[in-house]
Amino acid sequence: MTTTYTRGDTPLLPQVAELLQTMAAAKAARVLDVAAQRVYDDLSAAAFNADVAPLAVEHEITIPGPAGDLRALVFADAPRDGEARRVVLHLHGGGFVLFKPEVTARVSRAIATAADAVVVSLDYRRAPEDPYPAALDDCVAAYRWLREHAATLGGDARRIAIAGDSAGGNLAAATPLRMIADGDAPPDAVVLISSWLDLTMSSPSSRRYGPDDPLIDDEVLSFWRGCYMPDASRWAEPLLSPINGDLSSYPPVCVVAGAIDPFRDEGADFADKARAAGRDAELHVYDGMPHWFPVFPQTAGLTDYAERVGAFLRRVM
Repeated sequence: MTTTYTRGDTPLLPQVAELLQTMAAAKAARVLDVAAQRVYDDLSAAAFNADVAPLAVEHEITIPGPAGDLRALVFADAPRDGEARRVVLHLHGGGFVLFKPEVTARVSRAIATAADAVVVSLDYRRAPEDPYPAALDDCVAAYRWLREHAATLGGDARRIAIAGDSAGGNLAAATPLRMIADGDAPPDAVVLISSWLDLTMSSPSSRRYGPDDPLIDDEVLSFWRGCYMPDASRWAEPLLSPINGDLSSYPPVCVVAGAIDPFRDEGADFADKARAAGRDAELHVYDGMPHWFPVFPQTAGLTDYAERVGAFLRRVM
């Protein structure tokens, strides 16, 4: 007997349906309170990475930030004598409010292996204690530090990319825009995974899936958005909603999205806009995949996203 799972008119794999059912059930106990939500940071880190073996190189470093030292985790396969690897600054998701690099260690490890890279996952400042632009300031500072100190990590300062997932994808997309505006050289490549690129939440996929999405419905997104930037009149600004940015000088970009993610269309539109501006852009949309699918154990192995990201980074760097 075959069971068909759907989201709207989209058939889902059983593993995806299991994840969505679990998350939908958890919403009943959800509280829109930062402290209450952060209780799950460590639990999520353990649950999301329980089945993932550590890489040969994993350690913590400190990076000078604009308001004090920033913690970061380094991920890499075993070093090879005399060979400097690509470097990827990875920015975790969590609505600008939650989580830390340990939660998305699965993604950091996958990118490190697929791209033959040193991945540095940044513990940037979070809202509401540190609202916009604190996190973006941290990301810019961390990238500039890596440009000067990549060799100390076994990396090549001539090949540094930035990657992010969900709200971290917003920061990864905004960092090059900020650096270009400052007259500084942007990262060599950008990877955007399940990325929140439009804080106005007005795309067709956001309107379709957002009201009742089991992972990131409109209620919780609105709460996180208000923590990060409470002034609604600013939500469309390019450094808050990178979909509205000028991409005429943007680095090569690879966009990864799930087909039933509320953020799907803003990711696709970002890639289309980059191509229209004459930039190098790849778009990979995975049928039946929800938001943040590379992070969850149930769905992380259901696509070839890491191989696609790795191939992109090897090609452009």
